Amino acid sequence: MKSRKPFVVLLVSSALMVTICAVFVCLGVYSANEKDPFYSNYGDFGAGYIPLVKPYKAVKLFGKTVDGNEHKWVIELIVPPDQKELYYYLYIYDVTKIAIENQVIMAYSPDSKTLTDHDKRVGQKVLYWFVVVPDQNIETGFETEEEFLAYIQTFGIENPSWMDPDIAHQQLLETRCLDWIPDCK
Repeated sequence: MKSRKPFVVLLVSSALMVTICAVFVCLGVYSANEKDPFYSNYGDFGAGYIPLVKPYKAVKLFGKTVDGNEHKWVIELIVPPDQKELYYYLYIYDVTKIAIENQVIMAYSPDSKTLTDHDKRVGQKVLYWFVVVPDQNIETGFETEEEFLAYIQTFGIENPSWMDPDIAHQQLLETRCLDWIPDCK
């Protein structure tokens, strides 16, 4: 009588190979459909995030400030100061409106406290309207809406579709999607 050992070994190794292949196929399909982690991080225990255009995001700390006010949305500006027009601006504070079209980030901030009194004395302008174009390293701002609207026309933008950041963040939490997020359906 012949031994069945070679047949069992062949059967087990074939089943193992099929299982391994199935795992790799599933992992390949999963990773191909998975969003960029930048666009799927909406916050953590201490803050809420709104991914704008990579690598920019709006951030809001949860809770209250030391004086009892609610924290505001902030956008960090990342182009080195010596390579941009907004030398004194490292952040856009108190962002109350955001819009993204054609990979151009637009933000409005009524916060005139962004600059210190010293900055104002040396002639630094107080800016309220901001444009960030990540792929061109552009971070610029304007005192007036008219200047801002004229500038964004150079990017083919006429009337931005503004969103309140709190509403955008809530929509992101509920739908996992915002119009400007790549591959978002």
